[in-house]
Amino acid sequence: VWRLVRQIIQNRCGGLPKSVDAFLAVSTFSQNILKPFLPNDSIIRVLPNPCEVLRRLPLGVERNKFFLYLGRMSAEKNPIEFAECARDLNLPTLFIGDGEYLDKVKKIYPQAVFTGWLGKEKLYEYIKQVRCLVFPSAWYETQGLSVQEMASWGIPAIVSDACAAKEMVVHGVSGWIYESGNKDSLKKYLLEMTDDFKVRDMGRQCYELVKRDGIPAEKYIEELLLLYKRVLRDVLHPERG
Repeated sequence: VWRLVRQIIQNRCGGLPKSVDAFLAVSTFSQNILKPFLPNDSIIRVLPNPCEVLRRLPLGVERNKFFLYLGRMSAEKNPIEFAECARDLNLPTLFIGDGEYLDKVKKIYPQAVFTGWLGKEKLYEYIKQVRCLVFPSAWYETQGLSVQEMASWGIPAIVSDACAAKEMVVHGVSGWIYESGNKDSLKKYLLEMTDDFKVRDMGRQCYELVKRDGIPAEKYIEELLLLYKRVLRDVLHPERG
């Protein structure tokens, strides 16, 4: 209900989106979805969220056992699809998070490890035991930051093709992109990640990619200010664009 009320206030009182000159998207995926709903003359730029943790050494994920689900357990995040596949393959599985689907997931795969939400230090203890992240969201998402954050540890990901997080995975190189809703597709790539040599190579690749492409906070602020200047120039002096 509050989301509906918020939207009504934004549209009627705030004049969104017609009264806004420029928009910032955190992924090309999000930009492409939002663009049809914005005025034709809108300025829209893409700037991914910052990745704060780029200075650590990568893990040796081939020595780790857990396939990780990290986040809220709700219908749109699709934890059940992963739980069923992990159960069928008898994979060591770790669920970090909570939500209205927690009891359903526990019933599907009671042998998995469930931690609830964790503080940073405890979270890091578990992350160091992770082999692969699974991001099964059926929701568009905006970016899917957990994929980038795990890559900064050298942890590769299997990502649903329904969400923006797929932009952060090079299929077959730094991870896998599976067909959302297709459990055979997900199982195929889960099995691929049981290969020590393959998961090791993908861990190294995803780490190098996030080190190259990830944006530290300082750089993010620089890019954001630069975008503001460009937008102001384009709005105030369109003839200079």
